[in-house]
Amino acid sequence: MLVAGTVLIVGPDEENGRTVAACAVRRGETPISCTSCQEACHLLAQGGFRVVFCHDDLRDGKYREIIGSAKPAPVIVLSRTAEWPRYLDALDAGAFDYIAYPLHSAEVECVLLMALNEYSRAIGRRGAAA
Repeated sequence: MLVAGTVLIVGPDEENGRTVAACAVRRGETPISCTSCQEACHLLAQGGFRVVFCHDDLRDGKYREIIGSAKPAPVIVLSRTAEWPRYLDALDAGAFDYIAYPLHSAEVECVLLMALNEYSRAIGRRGAAA
């Protein structure tokens, strides 16, 4: 494995990326950031990520591509809008959760903890099925 991170942060917004990264570090995780869908898919193909935070509208793609590449890691969609239809669309696409800006550390940390627990359960189910 070439990637040394456990939480992938995909998006152009540096301030919100720093908020997510700080929460990941507080939880003992190692954040890696990128700004494009193509770069994220390349990193995800290398493996090792336990959780992915992804902006809903990337310059070269959509979060749906990230969700497809991230399994078994849960994907949390980050958005500038808190619209109910967009939230439902993200969940329907397979997102673990959806957080609207501005990001609040307590909310990010709570969702991160739940996503890490989900990842552990998913890996446990895979191991049991093998």
